[in-house]
Amino acid sequence: MILDTPPKELRKQWNDSFIFEILKSTAMKKIQLLIIASAFLLSCGSDEVPSAKDDTKTKTTTVNENKKDNKFGSWEQDNEGNKYREDYELKEMLSGFELVKYTRIDGGQFGGGSSTTKFTLCSDGSMKFYHQSLTSVSVEGAGGSSSSEDDDNGTWKAVESADGYKLLMTTSTKYGVTGFMELKLLGSKIQIVRFNEWQEFLMKKIDC
Repeated sequence: MILDTPPKELRKQWNDSFIFEILKSTAMKKIQLLIIASAFLLSCGSDEVPSAKDDTKTKTTTVNENKKDNKFGSWEQDNEGNKYREDYELKEMLSGFELVKYTRIDGGQFGGGSSTTKFTLCSDGSMKFYHQSLTSVSVEGAGGSSSSEDDDNGTWKAVESADGYKLLMTTSTKYGVTGFMELKLLGSKIQIVRFNEWQEFLMKKIDC
């Protein structure tokens, strides 16, 4: 006896198998699409900005380090063992300025005196020094006066000591000596240690 239609159980197996094949085929296509999409995203990501950001960060760090190094010269040491290095930023602040100090002493009926001290710091590293003092004395109707002047040429540098102090380094042509004076910038004024005490000078911009 030949059956025109398969039994119910057999038809169910065929249907299940057919549905499984369809699902299987659909799933494979989805997987293929996901693989293609992933490959595309990876190929695009290889040229994206993160690596460029890392390069920029590295370049920025290098530039900052170079700028920091460019603020100072190489370490030097004089015959007396003083270790120092040139401070280029401080040099820029002092270049082309005349440091002036006026002093007046009122002695009342006994007289008095005045003095002027100048340091001229030219942009090319040359220096001029000038000092003048006037003194007058009056005792019991008798009086007198005296004056003195001193000038010198040389060179100057703005330096930092090994201890971190900011110093004005001057070399005298007349006397052949080099001195270091600690300094503090105070806007339009500057304080300098001379003769073991802080002295205040006015800063005047000049064409030098």
